[in-house]
Amino acid sequence: MTQRHEEIAQFIQNSPTLRPLLLSRQLAPPFREPYPSAEQIAGELLADSEFQALRLATWLRSPDGKLIADAMALVISPAYRPEFELAVQAMQLAAATQYEQGGSQRTAGALALAVVSIFGVTVLAPALRRGPHFPRHPDLLV
Repeated sequence: MTQRHEEIAQFIQNSPTLRPLLLSRQLAPPFREPYPSAEQIAGELLADSEFQALRLATWLRSPDGKLIADAMALVISPAYRPEFELAVQAMQLAAATQYEQGGSQRTAGALALAVVSIFGVTVLAPALRRGPHFPRHPDLLV
């Protein structure tokens, strides 16, 4: 496993949002609370600053399910199928949402770059073509 897998597994193990899925393996369904939906878990993950710091979704792409599933398998055995699948689905949904939210930041960055480029072409280029203009004082002419 890579260091990235270990980082994600460490987050999963320490996450208060995912802790009920880790602990519920010890109790049979009649003795535990029903699981929240993947959407609810993903929403809680997105509000978690440690999840945001993981940066599962970079500005380039959203992570594939294999990375998350492999990291999850280090903490929750795939033999605990309902818990494993719910946790993987929630993490993938949160990463996809994080990626989509990053889209507005990418758009804003592209717009800012376009404005600066237009400013440079329309204002600075003509000034540079004229060359430096220093006021000439008649006493300084030799």
